[in-house]
Amino acid sequence: MVTNNISKIQAAEKQLSTAIELFLKRKDPVSIHTLGCAAHEIIQSLAERKGIKSMELRALDIIKEDKRKIFRDALKETRNFFKHADKDPENILKFNPELIEFILWDAVRTYYFLTQQKVPLFIAYDFWVYTKYPSLYKMTSEEEKNYKNAVGDITHENKDFFLNWVLEYEKGVRRNIKPDNIIIKFVGKDFGPQSIIFDNDTKIWSVFYVLNDQGINDPSEEIIFNFYFKTLLGDQITPEFIARTFINSGISILGAPFTAPDSITKELNYCITSYSSKPKYGYVNVTRISSIAENVFAITYSKKMVGTAEKLLNNINYWIVKDFESDDGAMIELTRLGLDASWVDYLINKSKT
Repeated sequence: MVTNNISKIQAAEKQLSTAIELFLKRKDPVSIHTLGCAAHEIIQSLAERKGIKSMELRALDIIKEDKRKIFRDALKETRNFFKHADKDPENILKFNPELIEFILWDAVRTYYFLTQQKVPLFIAYDFWVYTKYPSLYKMTSEEEKNYKNAVGDITHENKDFFLNWVLEYEKGVRRNIKPDNIIIKFVGKDFGPQSIIFDNDTKIWSVFYVLNDQGINDPSEEIIFNFYFKTLLGDQITPEFIARTFINSGISILGAPFTAPDSITKELNYCITSYSSKPKYGYVNVTRISSIAENVFAITYSKKMVGTAEKLLNNINYWIVKDFESDDGAMIELTRLGLDASWVDYLINKSKT
């Protein structure tokens, strides 16, 4: 079984993303409110621990102390109604769907100040709020220019525009590597030239891009593409099958493997972090497994780390935590790498020569 390890902020991001997507798709407001409030509560609590106040908490600061509970209870009335039925099972709520617009906005803004991460869907929602409530924004002339350039003459009624904006943004940052890409750039570094190898025993094609032409024997960093073709390995080959095989191969897994839908194709990706060690050094590997033209591919970023087994593991854990916190780290960059479908015909034709 592929299981998930998930942090509080990751859970909140998923809840908030789903709530905003449902909102822009004009789906059920009760579900949107429940998800949005759950995300807001987590984000607000985590931010407060770091001295960052949400708009809701900043509003409390200007209210008389003896009136704060009334204000807070009023804000929580709807979220509590949708969560509990132990004290008021027969009650009827006068529900204002527009309230969630501000809760989502507060969550989006507080999430950014907490993480410094720019989530495309959150940016799109912030643009949407600007089209409906421009007077809420206090910004510089440059910031206002950027917002106006982004939305143009679009009004808040056109929610489809903001969903399409996210899709186009994701396509813009996705880099589809093609067979003729001899050298590729990753995390600001040059990897390549490529080395293409076919393993006659496993029937797997591998393409290696090592950092600065270091050679495929123990490079400091490398990107590896593995291709699993059904014509060579059988129809049982699926991303899940390859992920399970990988996990059960005896390799040392860091944390729990997890799944996530591709932001563009919406197909399920299987993500695995692992490491291999030798007496004085080892490698941490981040792997994403997905499908390509009815076949399967895996992209692995591998980084060499020096030290004893204990020191190595500590270094790996530290690097993973720091990398996940970075908006342009290897973990995020890996999700932005795609493989052009032309690889399938290219490698199949290459096997015939």
